[in-house]
Amino acid sequence: MKLKCPNGCKSDCDTPFVYSPYACGLDEDKPELGVLAYANAQPSNRWCDGTIGVPACILEFICAGDDFPLCVKCHEEAEWSEATLADHAEAWWREQGKVVPPKNTEEWDDMYRQWVDFAFADFRESFS
Repeated sequence: MKLKCPNGCKSDCDTPFVYSPYACGLDEDKPELGVLAYANAQPSNRWCDGTIGVPACILEFICAGDDFPLCVKCHEEAEWSEATLADHAEAWWREQGKVVPPKNTEEWDDMYRQWVDFAFADFRESFS
């Protein structure tokens, strides 16, 4: 499962969602205090202005709550959708600190093959 914007907004960044200040246990009148979130709803360690360093107590507050993050573009509450294998491959690529290449290119196909090798390595060994 992954989050998606109900309005169909697309984002190339790895944190396309933001937890509102209310969801962070902070003053609602300060939207700059939101915390960026990944497509799996996991809060990042970055404030919505890009500043790094969200205190652990705020991350714990977010994780303990049941608020959904908002789309960074339209500010609508995100909803769950099914994640595809391609989504998992792209997320893994970003976790490696790499930029996901455009789809339908040789570079994207190479990235996907590397993810398949990584993700299914245990299966390959068990059938050898």
